[in-house]
Amino acid sequence: MSRIAIHQPNFLPWLGYFHKISLVDYFVFFDDVQFPRGKTFGNRVKIKTNSGESWITVPVLSKGDLPYFNTILINNTIPWQRKILKTIELAYSKTPFFNRYRESFSEVFLAHYDRLIDLNVALIRYIAGQAGMKTTFRFTSEMQLNETISAEDKILAILRKLEGTVYVSGSGAGSKRYIDEERFSLENIKIEWQHFSCPVYPQLWGPFIPDLSIIDLLFNCGDKTPEILRSC
Repeated sequence: MSRIAIHQPNFLPWLGYFHKISLVDYFVFFDDVQFPRGKTFGNRVKIKTNSGESWITVPVLSKGDLPYFNTILINNTIPWQRKILKTIELAYSKTPFFNRYRESFSEVFLAHYDRLIDLNVALIRYIAGQAGMKTTFRFTSEMQLNETISAEDKILAILRKLEGTVYVSGSGAGSKRYIDEERFSLENIKIEWQHFSCPVYPQLWGPFIPDLSIIDLLFNCGDKTPEILRSC
């Protein structure tokens, strides 16, 4: 039995994203999909600072006419890496586990990236590794899928290629509109809906704020990160 989930490769995603990774054997990055217009979790995420919620954003070059995610370029004319890393350090330097991860996280974050996807995937792999996840990562762009088929047909094609028997999907309306459970059943594929509720864990800077970047959990809770994710 092979459990599979599919998602766009977001920037330092929230806990629910990594909870989904922890549930599957294969996590497929949907990288040859159109990059969202406007503000998107593809290049921004919330963290917690001494003044409350704060967004950190990777600057990208003009998105043009709905380019694919894997073609989006970072605007490296702006010193964004040092600026974001400084913001993260100011927010989390006093957390119990920041110093444990500081050097290795900085090494990954400060590497040179031209494409947004390369930054995002490097950070997702890093966090998953630190949390002890054994999930295998794949990319839809490597699968030679028919670009003209529907979203549901693409999901089924991915599952066939990876011999998936269980598809783990978010339970929101946006996810459910792509899934006909009867059709998946005819393909001998079981649907498991991910029901995620952000757990309360220790944080700095006042009352608890849910749904922040995974680094908020990692830097505050360290080795307990996998256990907390499993409890969701």
